[in-house]
Amino acid sequence: MVKKYQAERKHHKYVTELTQQLFDLLQPLHKLDQNDLELVALAANLHDLGHFIGKKEHHEHSRYIIMNDPLLNDMEERARQTLGLIVLNHRKPTPLEVDPEDSRIKSLIAILRIADVLDYEHKQKVRINHVYYNTEQQTLLLDIKWKSIMKYQKKVEEKLQWAADVWQVAVIVKTKKEQLIVSPFYK
Repeated sequence: MVKKYQAERKHHKYVTELTQQLFDLLQPLHKLDQNDLELVALAANLHDLGHFIGKKEHHEHSRYIIMNDPLLNDMEERARQTLGLIVLNHRKPTPLEVDPEDSRIKSLIAILRIADVLDYEHKQKVRINHVYYNTEQQTLLLDIKWKSIMKYQKKVEEKLQWAADVWQVAVIVKTKKEQLIVSPFYK
């Protein structure tokens, strides 16, 4: 599908790799299983297909493609709908069609959003050094290698806000020279 819809292969592949890495590193926080990993990895691989239709609202176009392309007709309908929902919510700050009580879907979206913003420049240069989750302090520290997170501060904050709210933690992104903290809106 990535080839069919002329998607940016390097970005899709890298976001998929970051998603898988984050899924494993954040396991104590989200407590999801292998089936969930496969689903969110597929969402990462397909999240920007909608650019084929148009850049504006590409998240909606991506879901449309997922829900209608015959290449996914063998996929179980519920899994396909979940895949479409994860992709739909990979970019906008306001949740679209997400059940507020569905912590599983919200966690999968959070993981994809973090992975996607870590390759915001589409250059595959950001590296995750360490991830620390402190239950007592309710903090999640992402120690990364990135030239400048502050250059994209607004976008990084927007993407990380979802994770902060879903997991009720302060998300701290730290590089060698910079640090950005996103606290949950609701406790």
